[in-house]
Amino acid sequence: LGPNSISGPFAPYDAISPLTLGLLIVAIYLLWLRRAAQQQEQMAVSLTIHAITATLLGATFWYGCGLLLLNVLETVSPSKTPVTPENWTTAIALIVAGITYIALDILLRRRSANAALMSPLRGFVLTLLGGGIVVGATGGATALYAYATSLLGSPLSNWQYTAHSGLAAFVVSVIIVGLYLWTGMRAGFFSSSAKLHISPTPAASSSAIDVSATTTVAPLSTAQVIDELLAGKITRDEAISQIERLMIPR
Repeated sequence: LGPNSISGPFAPYDAISPLTLGLLIVAIYLLWLRRAAQQQEQMAVSLTIHAITATLLGATFWYGCGLLLLNVLETVSPSKTPVTPENWTTAIALIVAGITYIALDILLRRRSANAALMSPLRGFVLTLLGGGIVVGATGGATALYAYATSLLGSPLSNWQYTAHSGLAAFVVSVIIVGLYLWTGMRAGFFSSSAKLHISPTPAASSSAIDVSATTTVAPLSTAQVIDELLAGKITRDEAISQIERLMIPR
């Protein structure tokens, strides 16, 4: 391809314009986030950026996997919509663009554990889990409807492609839900145990502890506070407040 094909007005394969726009948007928001980081905890902002980036790249990666699986199904059992080289290129490009999400996922878990700050990781896990459930339910229902109407003698127009699309979305979503349901359960994100909420005021922090509903909870030991923090059941600030409370002579 020549330079005029990838840049300039009406270029058929314009790659410069979206690339430039993306870099400009990233630069603007990085500047805004740096200002926010000066007023808030640096690690919390950094982990939040990390989680958002991993989520977007993860969605790109799994969408590419779905398209790749769709192309495979169309190749094995062709429909009225032929698979073109552009279909393969699009699927592979999405996978390549989002594959760094795997490394970001692993790094986010390690950084969250080291910083004892689980909220960004929890948001990342729950976002992918929720998205997988929604897409899986939609894809499964679509595939089931397409196959059912075909078996009943009243098929949709080009029902094979519709069924393959729904089946590909369902299979990829099952993988996503399985991965992040296991991650969430292992990290204790779905634990039903009561979470302590300590009042931020100095007077209340030394004497009162609010618990969900009206349950009275015995003071935790330092080891128990650390365990709760690592499990993501309490926040870093709550853990600090509880440890400080334990240090007050009775």
